[in-house]
Amino acid sequence: MSCPAGQCPRNRDVALASQRNIGALMPDLRNAYFHDIIKSTHDVATESGFRMLIADHSSNPGDEYAAAVDLLGHVDGLALLSSRIASPELRELARQPGRSS
Repeated sequence: MSCPAGQCPRNRDVALASQRNIGALMPDLRNAYFHDIIKSTHDVATESGFRMLIADHSSNPGDEYAAAVDLLGHVDGLALLSSRIASPELRELARQPGRSS
């Protein structure tokens, strides 16, 4: 599987995946900068049997964190594009369990 740098779920996560969804969270859906990243990730996800859930936020770190927590309940992996979340909160997100089936 070939993904843009830092966008692929870890092999262990893929093996344990039950929802078959990959999320992408970005500060602004209108920003053309993210188009190629999202398109490439979507193509690889689709080829691998995953669906993409894409969301944006207000560029406020608190709003981004809340959106990430919400998405984590629906995805097997989450890409944070141009994240403004502070390192301690990022570590907390990484420890979040997935949604139970």
